[in-house]
Amino acid sequence: MTTVRLDDLIKSAGSRAGNRLAPVYSVTKHRGFVRSDEYFTKQVHSKDLSTYKLVEQGDFAYATIHLDEGSIGRATERSLISPMYTVFSIDEQRVDPEYLYRFLKSPTALAQYATMGNGTAERRKSISLATLGRMSFALPPLPEQRRIAAILDEADALRGRQARSVKVHDEAADAVYRELFAKREGRVLPLSEIADVSSGITKGRKTNGAAMREVPFMAVVNVQDKRIDLTNVKRIEATATEIERYRLRAGDLLLTEGGDPDKLGRGVLWNDELPESIHQNHIFRVRLKSGDVDPLYLNWHVGSEYGKAYFLRMAKQTTGIASINSTQLKAFPAVVPSRVKQNRFVESVRRIEASKRTAERVLRELDALFASLQHRAFRGEL
Repeated sequence: MTTVRLDDLIKSAGSRAGNRLAPVYSVTKHRGFVRSDEYFTKQVHSKDLSTYKLVEQGDFAYATIHLDEGSIGRATERSLISPMYTVFSIDEQRVDPEYLYRFLKSPTALAQYATMGNGTAERRKSISLATLGRMSFALPPLPEQRRIAAILDEADALRGRQARSVKVHDEAADAVYRELFAKREGRVLPLSEIADVSSGITKGRKTNGAAMREVPFMAVVNVQDKRIDLTNVKRIEATATEIERYRLRAGDLLLTEGGDPDKLGRGVLWNDELPESIHQNHIFRVRLKSGDVDPLYLNWHVGSEYGKAYFLRMAKQTTGIASINSTQLKAFPAVVPSRVKQNRFVESVRRIEASKRTAERVLRELDALFASLQHRAFRGEL
Protein backbone atom coordinates (compact mmCIF):
# COMPACT_ATOMS: atom_id res chain seq x y z
CA MET A 1 0.00 0.00 0.00
CA THR A 2 1.31 3.45 -0.91
CA THR A 3 0.62 6.88 0.57
CA VAL A 4 -0.33 9.61 -1.91
CA ARG A 5 -1.29 13.24 -1.86
CA LEU A 6 -4.80 14.03 -2.97
CA ASP A 7 -3.60 16.55 -5.56
CA ASP A 8 -1.93 13.65 -7.41
CA LEU A 9 -5.40 12.25 -8.09
CA ILE A 10 -7.68 15.25 -8.63
CA LYS A 11 -7.99 18.39 -10.73
CA SER A 12 -10.23 21.44 -10.65
CA ALA A 13 -13.55 21.08 -12.48
CA GLY A 14 -16.86 22.85 -12.86
CA SER A 15 -17.33 25.56 -15.48
CA ARG A 16 -19.52 28.67 -15.40
CA ALA A 17 -23.04 27.68 -16.42
CA GLY A 18 -23.84 30.69 -18.58
CA ASN A 19 -27.02 29.82 -20.51
CA ARG A 20 -26.61 26.05 -20.14
CA LEU A 21 -29.45 24.42 -18.23
CA ALA A 22 -29.47 21.47 -15.81
CA PRO A 23 -31.19 20.54 -12.50
CA VAL A 24 -30.05 22.63 -9.52
CA TYR A 25 -28.43 20.67 -6.70
CA SER A 26 -27.12 21.38 -3.21
CA VAL A 27 -24.35 19.51 -1.39
CA THR A 28 -25.38 18.46 2.11
CA LYS A 29 -23.66 17.09 5.18
CA HIS A 30 -25.54 13.82 5.40
CA ARG A 31 -26.80 13.09 1.87
CA GLY A 32 -24.20 14.63 -0.41
CA PHE A 33 -25.71 15.86 -3.71
CA VAL A 34 -29.47 16.45 -3.43
CA ARG A 35 -31.86 18.11 -5.87
CA SER A 36 -32.70 21.51 -4.46
CA ASP A 37 -36.39 21.33 -5.39
CA GLU A 38 -36.77 17.97 -3.62
CA TYR A 39 -34.71 18.76 -0.53
CA PHE A 40 -36.04 22.22 0.34
CA THR A 41 -39.67 23.26 0.78
CA LYS A 42 -39.04 26.56 -1.02
CA GLN A 43 -36.66 27.80 -3.69
CA VAL A 44 -33.32 28.67 -2.10
CA HIS A 45 -31.22 29.09 -5.23
CA SER A 46 -30.82 32.28 -7.24
CA LYS A 47 -33.21 33.04 -10.10
CA ASP A 48 -30.21 33.94 -12.24
CA LEU A 49 -28.28 30.68 -12.69
CA SER A 50 -25.74 32.00 -15.17
CA THR A 51 -23.05 32.33 -12.50
CA TYR A 52 -23.65 28.83 -11.14
CA LYS A 53 -21.19 26.00 -11.79
CA LEU A 54 -21.96 23.25 -14.27
CA VAL A 55 -20.92 19.93 -12.77
CA GLU A 56 -20.56 16.74 -14.79
CA GLN A 57 -21.79 13.36 -13.56
CA GLY A 58 -19.16 11.79 -11.32
CA ASP A 59 -17.51 15.06 -10.29
CA PHE A 60 -16.98 15.78 -6.60
CA ALA A 61 -18.03 19.04 -4.93
CA TYR A 62 -17.80 20.37 -1.41
CA ALA A 63 -18.99 23.40 0.54
CA THR A 64 -15.86 25.55 0.58
CA ILE A 65 -16.65 26.98 4.02
CA HIS A 66 -18.34 23.93 5.53
CA LEU A 67 -16.15 21.02 4.50
CA ASP A 68 -15.20 20.50 8.16
CA GLU A 69 -18.83 19.44 8.73
CA GLY A 70 -18.61 16.79 6.01
CA SER A 71 -20.53 18.68 3.31
CA ILE A 72 -19.11 16.86 0.30
CA GLY A 73 -20.66 14.65 -2.38
CA ARG A 74 -20.45 13.23 -5.89
CA ALA A 75 -22.76 14.31 -8.70
CA THR A 76 -25.22 11.65 -9.84
CA GLU A 77 -26.04 13.58 -13.02
CA ARG A 78 -25.05 16.71 -14.90
CA SER A 79 -26.16 19.53 -12.64
CA LEU A 80 -25.86 23.15 -11.55
CA ILE A 81 -24.56 24.11 -8.12
CA SER A 82 -23.84 27.37 -6.33
CA PRO A 83 -20.47 29.06 -7.00
CA MET A 84 -19.92 28.74 -3.25
CA TYR A 85 -18.97 25.09 -3.84
CA THR A 86 -15.56 23.82 -4.94
CA VAL A 87 -15.61 21.18 -7.70
CA PHE A 88 -13.01 18.61 -8.75
CA SER A 89 -12.75 15.51 -10.91
CA ILE A 90 -10.65 12.43 -10.16
CA ASP A 91 -8.34 10.03 -11.98
CA GLU A 92 -10.47 6.87 -11.93
CA GLN A 93 -7.56 4.85 -13.34
CA ARG A 94 -5.86 5.22 -9.95
CA VAL A 95 -8.58 5.78 -7.36
CA ASP A 96 -12.02 4.23 -6.99
CA PRO A 97 -14.68 6.97 -6.58
CA GLU A 98 -16.46 5.16 -3.75
CA TYR A 99 -13.21 4.53 -1.90
CA LEU A 100 -12.25 8.19 -2.17
CA TYR A 101 -15.73 9.33 -1.14
CA ARG A 102 -15.63 7.09 1.91
CA PHE A 103 -12.24 8.46 2.88
CA LEU A 104 -13.29 12.10 2.43
CA LYS A 105 -16.30 11.48 4.71
CA SER A 106 -14.34 9.52 7.33
CA PRO A 107 -13.48 10.79 10.85
CA THR A 108 -9.82 10.70 9.77
CA ALA A 109 -10.48 13.24 7.01
CA LEU A 110 -12.87 15.35 9.10
CA ALA A 111 -10.18 15.76 11.75
CA GLN A 112 -7.79 17.05 9.09
CA TYR A 113 -10.31 19.51 7.65
CA ALA A 114 -10.55 21.19 11.04
CA THR A 115 -6.89 22.22 10.78
CA MET A 116 -6.97 23.41 7.16
CA GLY A 117 -9.36 26.34 7.03
CA ASN A 118 -8.38 29.94 6.39
CA GLY A 119 -10.46 32.71 7.93
CA THR A 120 -11.27 34.39 11.21
CA ALA A 121 -14.87 33.36 11.87
CA GLU A 122 -15.22 29.92 13.42
CA ARG A 123 -17.82 28.73 10.91
CA ARG A 124 -16.44 30.63 7.90
CA LYS A 125 -13.05 29.00 7.41
CA SER A 126 -12.68 28.22 3.72
CA ILE A 127 -10.65 25.31 2.37
CA SER A 128 -9.30 25.82 -1.13
CA LEU A 129 -8.72 22.93 -3.53
CA ALA A 130 -4.97 23.59 -3.30
CA THR A 131 -5.11 23.25 0.48
CA LEU A 132 -7.26 20.12 0.29
CA GLY A 133 -4.86 18.64 -2.25
CA ARG A 134 -2.04 18.58 0.29
CA MET A 135 -3.90 15.90 2.28
CA SER A 136 -2.15 12.50 2.25
CA PHE A 137 -3.85 9.12 2.62
CA ALA A 138 -3.30 5.42 2.06
CA LEU A 139 -4.04 4.19 -1.47
CA PRO A 140 -4.07 0.41 -1.99
CA PRO A 141 -4.44 -1.18 -5.45
CA LEU A 142 -7.79 -0.62 -7.19
CA PRO A 143 -9.24 -4.11 -6.45
CA GLU A 144 -8.47 -3.58 -2.76
CA GLN A 145 -10.04 -0.11 -2.84
CA ARG A 146 -13.22 -1.57 -4.29
CA ARG A 147 -13.30 -4.34 -1.66
CA ILE A 148 -12.93 -1.81 1.17
CA ALA A 149 -15.57 0.49 -0.33
CA ALA A 150 -18.00 -2.45 -0.63
CA ILE A 151 -17.52 -3.37 3.05
CA LEU A 152 -18.13 0.21 4.15
CA ASP A 153 -21.16 0.51 1.85
CA GLU A 154 -22.74 -2.58 3.40
CA ALA A 155 -22.04 -1.42 6.96
CA ASP A 156 -23.48 1.99 6.16
CA ALA A 157 -26.56 0.40 4.58
CA LEU A 158 -27.14 -1.57 7.79
CA ARG A 159 -27.00 1.69 9.74
CA GLY A 160 -29.49 3.25 7.35
CA ARG A 161 -31.95 0.40 7.72
CA GLN A 162 -31.67 0.51 11.50
CA ALA A 163 -32.13 4.30 11.52
CA ARG A 164 -35.34 3.83 9.53
CA SER A 165 -36.46 1.27 12.11
CA VAL A 166 -36.01 3.87 14.85
CA LYS A 167 -38.06 6.37 12.83
CA VAL A 168 -40.84 3.81 12.36
CA HIS A 169 -41.29 3.71 16.13
CA ASP A 170 -41.92 7.47 16.21
CA GLU A 171 -44.41 7.15 13.39
CA ALA A 172 -46.17 4.33 15.25
CA ALA A 173 -46.62 6.47 18.37
CA ASP A 174 -48.00 9.33 16.28
CA ALA A 175 -50.41 6.90 14.60
CA VAL A 176 -51.70 5.71 18.00
CA TYR A 177 -52.33 9.31 19.04
CA ARG A 178 -54.23 10.09 15.83
CA GLU A 179 -56.30 6.92 16.10
CA LEU A 180 -57.36 7.50 19.71
CA PHE A 181 -57.87 11.26 19.65
CA ALA A 182 -58.89 12.09 16.08
CA LYS A 183 -62.32 13.26 17.23
CA ARG A 184 -60.91 15.37 20.08
CA GLU A 185 -63.60 14.27 22.50
CA GLY A 186 -63.49 15.59 26.06
CA ARG A 187 -63.53 18.78 28.07
CA VAL A 188 -61.73 21.77 26.57
CA LEU A 189 -59.90 23.79 29.20
CA PRO A 190 -57.30 26.57 29.11
CA LEU A 191 -53.91 25.10 29.88
CA SER A 192 -53.67 27.39 32.91
CA GLU A 193 -56.55 25.49 34.56
CA ILE A 194 -54.76 22.15 34.47
CA ALA A 195 -51.13 23.21 34.76
CA ASP A 196 -48.79 25.87 36.10
CA VAL A 197 -46.88 27.56 33.28
CA SER A 198 -43.65 29.43 33.98
CA SER A 199 -40.64 30.84 32.14
CA GLY A 200 -37.10 30.09 33.23
CA ILE A 201 -34.00 31.89 34.41
CA THR A 202 -32.62 34.87 32.50
CA LYS A 203 -28.94 35.42 31.79
CA GLY A 204 -27.47 38.74 32.86
CA ARG A 205 -30.12 39.39 35.54
CA LYS A 206 -29.22 41.32 38.70
CA THR A 207 -28.76 39.24 41.86
CA ASN A 208 -27.71 42.02 44.25
CA GLY A 209 -24.62 40.18 45.41
CA ALA A 210 -26.45 37.07 46.67
CA ALA A 211 -24.40 33.87 47.03
CA MET A 212 -24.56 31.73 43.90
CA ARG A 213 -23.44 28.35 42.60
CA GLU A 214 -23.28 26.78 39.15
CA VAL A 215 -26.07 24.45 38.00
CA PRO A 216 -26.95 22.90 34.62
CA PHE A 217 -29.79 24.52 32.70
CA MET A 218 -31.91 23.39 29.79
CA ALA A 219 -31.84 25.67 26.73
CA VAL A 220 -33.68 25.56 23.38
CA VAL A 221 -31.00 23.30 21.87
CA ASN A 222 -31.65 20.70 24.59
CA VAL A 223 -35.41 20.55 24.02
CA GLN A 224 -36.04 18.50 20.89
CA ASP A 225 -39.31 16.97 19.73
CA LYS A 226 -40.15 14.48 22.50
CA ARG A 227 -36.42 14.03 23.15
CA ILE A 228 -33.94 15.60 25.56
CA ASP A 229 -30.56 16.25 23.93
CA LEU A 230 -27.80 16.37 26.56
CA THR A 231 -24.95 16.60 24.05
CA ASN A 232 -24.25 20.20 25.04
CA VAL A 233 -25.49 21.14 28.51
CA LYS A 234 -24.54 24.62 29.66
CA ARG A 235 -24.27 25.81 33.25
CA ILE A 236 -25.29 29.06 34.90
CA GLU A 237 -24.70 30.66 38.28
CA ALA A 238 -27.90 30.96 40.30
CA THR A 239 -28.92 31.74 43.87
CA ALA A 240 -30.45 29.14 46.17
CA THR A 241 -33.83 30.85 45.76
CA GLU A 242 -33.57 30.77 41.96
CA ILE A 243 -32.52 27.11 41.94
CA GLU A 244 -35.53 26.20 44.04
CA ARG A 245 -37.84 28.29 41.86
CA TYR A 246 -36.66 26.92 38.50
CA ARG A 247 -35.73 23.37 39.51
CA LEU A 248 -37.13 20.73 37.14
CA ARG A 249 -39.10 17.76 38.40
CA ALA A 250 -39.94 14.46 36.74
CA GLY A 251 -43.07 14.91 34.64
CA ASP A 252 -42.47 18.57 33.79
CA LEU A 253 -43.22 19.36 30.16
CA LEU A 254 -40.59 21.65 28.61
CA LEU A 255 -41.72 23.71 25.60
CA THR A 256 -39.72 26.07 23.39
CA GLU A 257 -41.12 29.58 22.99
CA GLY A 258 -40.28 29.53 19.30
CA GLY A 259 -37.62 30.50 16.80
CA ASP A 260 -38.21 28.76 13.49
CA PRO A 261 -41.94 28.09 13.01
CA ASP A 262 -41.33 24.33 13.33
CA LYS A 263 -40.16 24.88 16.93
CA LEU A 264 -43.62 26.02 18.04
CA GLY A 265 -45.17 23.33 20.19
CA ARG A 266 -41.90 21.41 20.31
CA GLY A 267 -41.56 19.85 23.72
CA VAL A 268 -40.33 16.97 25.82
CA LEU A 269 -41.01 15.50 29.22
CA TRP A 270 -38.31 15.87 31.83
CA ASN A 271 -37.57 12.52 33.50
CA ASP A 272 -34.76 13.51 35.88
CA GLU A 273 -32.14 12.94 33.18
CA LEU A 274 -29.77 14.95 35.41
CA PRO A 275 -29.68 14.96 39.23
CA GLU A 276 -30.32 18.70 39.18
CA SER A 277 -31.27 21.18 36.47
CA ILE A 278 -33.13 24.43 35.93
CA HIS A 279 -34.43 25.92 32.69
CA GLN A 280 -33.71 28.96 30.54
CA ASN A 281 -36.16 31.84 30.02
CA HIS A 282 -36.73 30.77 26.39
CA ILE A 283 -38.15 27.49 27.70
CA PHE A 284 -41.59 27.20 29.27
CA ARG A 285 -42.09 24.72 32.07
CA VAL A 286 -45.56 23.19 32.22
CA ARG A 287 -46.27 21.41 35.50
CA LEU A 288 -49.62 19.63 35.83
CA LYS A 289 -51.73 20.42 38.88
CA SER A 290 -53.53 17.09 39.23
CA GLY A 291 -53.75 13.55 37.90
CA ASP A 292 -56.62 14.32 35.52
CA VAL A 293 -54.16 14.74 32.65
CA ASP A 294 -51.23 12.47 31.95
CA PRO A 295 -48.07 14.41 31.07
CA LEU A 296 -47.24 12.02 28.23
CA TYR A 297 -50.64 12.64 26.65
CA LEU A 298 -50.15 16.41 27.08
CA ASN A 299 -46.74 16.24 25.38
CA TRP A 300 -48.26 14.60 22.28
CA HIS A 301 -51.37 16.81 22.40
CA VAL A 302 -49.41 20.08 22.45
CA GLY A 303 -47.14 18.83 19.66
CA SER A 304 -49.99 17.50 17.50
CA GLU A 305 -51.32 19.19 14.37
CA TYR A 306 -54.05 20.66 16.57
CA GLY A 307 -51.47 22.16 18.93
CA LYS A 308 -49.17 23.44 16.20
CA ALA A 309 -52.11 25.06 14.38
CA TYR A 310 -53.01 26.97 17.55
CA PHE A 311 -49.45 28.20 18.13
CA LEU A 312 -48.97 29.23 14.51
CA ARG A 313 -52.24 31.13 14.65
CA MET A 314 -51.31 32.94 17.85
CA ALA A 315 -47.57 33.42 17.31
CA LYS A 316 -45.84 36.68 16.61
CA GLN A 317 -43.95 36.18 13.35
CA THR A 318 -41.19 38.30 11.82
CA THR A 319 -38.94 37.27 8.88
CA GLY A 320 -39.27 33.55 9.43
CA ILE A 321 -39.10 33.73 13.23
CA ALA A 322 -42.18 32.80 15.26
CA SER A 323 -42.66 32.95 19.02
CA ILE A 324 -45.38 32.69 21.63
CA ASN A 325 -45.60 34.27 25.06
CA SER A 326 -46.70 32.93 28.40
CA THR A 327 -50.21 34.37 28.08
CA GLN A 328 -50.80 32.61 24.77
CA LEU A 329 -49.50 29.31 26.13
CA LYS A 330 -51.69 29.54 29.22
CA ALA A 331 -54.70 30.11 26.98
CA PHE A 332 -53.99 26.99 24.91
CA PRO A 333 -57.36 25.13 24.63
CA ALA A 334 -56.35 21.71 25.91
CA VAL A 335 -58.69 18.84 25.11
CA VAL A 336 -58.95 16.56 28.16
CA PRO A 337 -60.27 13.11 27.17
CA SER A 338 -61.26 10.43 29.66
CA ARG A 339 -58.49 9.05 31.87
CA VAL A 340 -59.25 5.59 30.50
CA LYS A 341 -58.48 6.73 26.97
CA GLN A 342 -55.35 8.56 28.11
CA ASN A 343 -54.15 5.43 29.91
CA ARG A 344 -54.63 3.34 26.75
CA PHE A 345 -52.48 5.83 24.86
CA VAL A 346 -49.78 5.91 27.54
CA GLU A 347 -49.57 2.11 27.73
CA SER A 348 -49.22 1.86 23.94
CA VAL A 349 -46.55 4.55 23.78
CA ARG A 350 -44.59 3.03 26.65
CA ARG A 351 -44.45 -0.29 24.77
CA ILE A 352 -43.36 1.49 21.60
CA GLU A 353 -40.70 3.47 23.49
CA ALA A 354 -39.30 0.30 25.07
CA SER A 355 -38.95 -1.26 21.63
CA LYS A 356 -37.47 2.00 20.31
CA ARG A 357 -34.79 2.01 23.02
CA THR A 358 -33.73 -1.45 21.87
CA ALA A 359 -33.61 -0.25 18.25
CA GLU A 360 -31.57 2.79 19.28
CA ARG A 361 -29.10 0.61 21.19
CA VAL A 362 -28.59 -1.53 18.09
CA LEU A 363 -28.11 1.64 16.01
CA ARG A 364 -25.46 2.90 18.43
CA GLU A 365 -23.65 -0.42 18.14
CA LEU A 366 -23.78 -0.22 14.34
CA ASP A 367 -22.49 3.36 14.46
CA ALA A 368 -19.57 2.24 16.61
CA LEU A 369 -18.87 -0.67 14.26
CA PHE A 370 -18.93 1.63 11.22
CA ALA A 371 -16.55 4.09 12.89
CA SER A 372 -14.18 1.23 13.72
CA LEU A 373 -14.31 -0.07 10.14
CA GLN A 374 -13.55 3.41 8.78
CA HIS A 375 -10.59 3.78 11.12
CA ARG A 376 -9.19 0.39 10.15
CA ALA A 377 -9.94 0.80 6.44
CA PHE A 378 -7.76 3.86 5.99
CA ARG A 379 -4.92 2.51 8.11
CA GLY A 380 -4.56 -0.55 5.91
CA GLU A 381 -6.02 -2.89 8.55
CA LEU A 382 -9.25 -3.96 6.86
